[in-house]
Amino acid sequence: AASDVYKRQMDDGYINHIAIIQEANGFHNHFLYDDDKGKGAAGTGPFTTLEEAKQDVIAHCPDAVEQEVAE
Repeated sequence: AASDVYKRQMDDGYINHIAIIQEANGFHNHFLYDDDKGKGAAGTGPFTTLEEAKQDVIAHCPDAVEQEVAE
C-alpha cells in the first residue's frame, strides 16, 4: 500500500498520481502511479525516510498536492 499519495493537475486536465511506497530497501516515489499495477511509469529512490521521499516529489513536481491515503 502507498505510504503517501500526491496528485498533480496537469495543464490538459489530466491528474498525475504520485505514490510514495515503502519497500524492503527504503521509500520509492512512483510517478504516474497506476493503482491496478501497483507501480508508476517512472520512479526515484530508494530514500531512507518518508520525509526525504516527500522532498524529492516536491523537487520534481512543486505543484503536487498531498492527498489522504484511502486504506
